Amino acid sequence: VIEAFPNARIINVSSSSAEECKSIYGGSKKLAEIIGTLHSNCLSVRLYNVFGEYQTKESGAVIPNWIDKVKKGEPIIVRPAVRDFTYAGDVVHELMRLMFEAKETGLTHVGYGEPLSLDELAFSMFASRVTIIRELLKDYEIKHSCSPVEMEHIVYGREEGLKRTLAWWKNEIFIPS
Repeated sequence: VIEAFPNARIINVSSSSAEECKSIYGGSKKLAEIIGTLHSNCLSVRLYNVFGEYQTKESGAVIPNWIDKVKKGEPIIVRPAVRDFTYAGDVVHELMRLMFEAKETGLTHVGYGEPLSLDELAFSMFASRVTIIRELLKDYEIKHSCSPVEMEHIVYGREEGLKRTLAWWKNEIFIPS
């Protein structure tokens, strides 16, 4: 793409996993960021724990995995980690802005810049309605992942994003009230 379109605006969607390459996934995202620097009009956009409607448990993401556990009446697993959970609706708006309005190149971060522990997330989603099992982080898991800056244009915010995501899941499956 870089060779075929030397004058095009290229947005390389990356991941917070590129910060600490503890997996093939993180390493591949970091490599793509490095390759992006070879194009004069490429912007690598590092996303932070994106969640939202239609995200499946197969994605491996925390929120749909927890919801799947709740649906099955199973306990959720909480590890001592901090994340910058970013609602997909805000990510879409920010990607549109970066593609069509911004001129910057290099690397930028798309997140709220506001860390949230998995304990805090579990409580905000389910309060005391679920059983929580606390486990240690695995060697390949990142302890802290948070955007160093707040994205420029927030339409929904994390709280509204969680409300929308849970409302969507409630229409799809049973979640205890």
